[in-house]
Amino acid sequence: LGGGVTQVLVGSILFPILRNMFGGDAEKAWRTACIFPAFLGLVTAFCVIKYTDDCPKGNYSKMKKKNQIENVNVFKVFKSGASNYSTWL
Repeated sequence: LGGGVTQVLVGSILFPILRNMFGGDAEKAWRTACIFPAFLGLVTAFCVIKYTDDCPKGNYSKMKKKNQIENVNVFKVFKSGASNYSTWL
């Protein structure tokens, strides 16, 4: 949803709960509340890497093993892209 929604939710929901848990220490509660979105971001990143495909046809490593895609030379592909004048505009 974005950073603004995150700040509102952390500031209005999580911060008061943590402030009560820490005995009214607002600075410690806010610092702890800011760890929560970072943790959720890391969990989301792990899930995306673990459970999603590289492309609609599947994962590249599995497709290479099954010979569904050909191996390409990185330097040839770079040279082709760099020599195309449309990429420099």
